[in-house]
Amino acid sequence: MNRIRFIILLIGAAAFLSGCFDSEESIPAHSIHYLNGKDSVSLFDFENGNTNQLKLDVLSESPYGTTSRNPVEEKTLTMIQDDKKGYQYYLQSGEAFIEIGKVDTPVFGGVYTKDRIYTIVYEKEKAILKEIDPNSFKKVNEWELNGYPEAITADYETGTVYMLSRTDSILLYTLKDGNIKKKQLLDDTYEVNAQFDDDQLIISINQLVRNNGKETNNKEVKEIAVYDTKSEEIIETYTTEHPPKYVVPSGNEMLVISGTPNSNFIETINNQNKVTSSSELKTREVFGITPYKNDYYVISRDGIYKADNNQLTLIEKNEVPDSVDLSIQ
Repeated sequence: MNRIRFIILLIGAAAFLSGCFDSEESIPAHSIHYLNGKDSVSLFDFENGNTNQLKLDVLSESPYGTTSRNPVEEKTLTMIQDDKKGYQYYLQSGEAFIEIGKVDTPVFGGVYTKDRIYTIVYEKEKAILKEIDPNSFKKVNEWELNGYPEAITADYETGTVYMLSRTDSILLYTLKDGNIKKKQLLDDTYEVNAQFDDDQLIISINQLVRNNGKETNNKEVKEIAVYDTKSEEIIETYTTEHPPKYVVPSGNEMLVISGTPNSNFIETINNQNKVTSSSELKTREVFGITPYKNDYYVISRDGIYKADNNQLTLIEKNEVPDSVDLSIQ
């Protein structure tokens, strides 16, 4: 993901963003925000399925950014790109959704866990992981990462942070109790995505990156690797019919959103590594997956889907303009 992407995400109790919306409005409990223009967001209420549009007091002609949600502490970290102010950091907790600080350098992403923000920024063409105190927005520590960041996620129960980076291989960085360690996870230059679920990193491997500086000759990859964080090894691999993008855990089966940049499919894979079903998902682009209670919701350019019985059902049609680039971690 060479371009940093933008989404505003808010899930949790009723909140107010004073001074940023057109008027002071009550944010429904259990809701999600995502960008729907250069200065507006869509608000989807999980409970009643309604969507409203809200104004935001930032402006970007090429809107992008990143957001992650801590489901254990019910806190959401949002990084918003503003053409005039750099990147704004917002933290939602309970009834508060406030700006806590800003940086002037490009931002890849970040997570909030155990009263700390861990965010990857770019400084002098290098990726830096910064540990920040959210109360003062001052740096506590920092670590230089090799290569290009591909993913950042966390085990929110323990506060362990995981990062994947691409060099001539895929590196896994693990930050636990202030100590960081690095290991080679995959032996080639893949494009990957990662999700943490039940002591495992589920890694979608969708492209082999081949760029010699003069031309790009990338190749599709159709594989999912399951990395056990306890034994610190890949314990399972699955083969998909199309390059995987996101995975919805589903008991003994795995629901996979796959495809190319211009196509999307839904695949079901059983625990014998067999694709039991595959069908086209008629949406232009999928931005990410977010959980609510025991369900998973898929946010796309054409609307919101709910995963149920190994199927995706469009429950709210809400189009996102082509100029908007979103990401949900």
